[in-house]
Amino acid sequence: MSRIVKPHPLTISKYFNRFTCRNDLMHCMDHKGVYGTIFASVAVFLIHNDGEPSLGATQQDRLDTINHRPSAFYNANRGISSRLDVLEMKSLLPAGPAEYAHLSGPKVKAANTRQAMPVLREIANRHLTDGANVDHIAINKLITHTLEFLRLAYVTGRFFTAEEVAAFDKATRGIGKYMQLLRSRAKEAKQMLWHITPKCHFLQHFPQEARLISPRAVQCYIEESYIGKIAQVWASSKNGPYRDVIQHLALLKYLVWLTIELDL
Repeated sequence: MSRIVKPHPLTISKYFNRFTCRNDLMHCMDHKGVYGTIFASVAVFLIHNDGEPSLGATQQDRLDTINHRPSAFYNANRGISSRLDVLEMKSLLPAGPAEYAHLSGPKVKAANTRQAMPVLREIANRHLTDGANVDHIAINKLITHTLEFLRLAYVTGRFFTAEEVAAFDKATRGIGKYMQLLRSRAKEAKQMLWHITPKCHFLQHFPQEARLISPRAVQCYIEESYIGKIAQVWASSKNGPYRDVIQHLALLKYLVWLTIELDL
């Protein structure tokens, strides 16, 4: 908080601190966050450098192989409701090869990015198998720590046990360690992979915040879904006879639906 340059009425409050002003798990990891950087970097690494065994003779062949893996994963895991669409190079390098790899595009969303992360284990088990290749080893380690972070974020209760906080901290540090190692190696190879963004730094604060309450319990998914529902109600009412009081009407309709849905 000492880094704040221009004070705001909210920042003056004694309740504005590291426990009440929290990093948001969804925006840090899922929505244009660390998961998207890791997924795209693994994919582009394999497209440019190939794997062991090979994914294909050309870059397009390798991209086609990568696209096949999520399809097979989704077929085997029918319960996944939010799925990545077929990826193109512009989905992985949205600003071109001169900029960093990152999942992007109109059909890349927070939920389908997060739910696609286990696909990386399937890809690594098949094509990142060279035990003498430092990049293969480091990427496998990174995927392991990332999936453990994801698992702990979603299988734990609202409050972490001391053991869960310790495991969460280990996974978080592992992500940071191997992201930095891979970024340094990619820099030497002149490849725009493993972008270390401010969100990679925010990620390192989650274990400390989890000592108070699970980051999952206070992330923004619920609020953003709420805004979407209100927007749908507004869209269905904006041309009706109550146009002049649309804000009040939309909220009233939502509350009526909520009362019925929750049997209040």
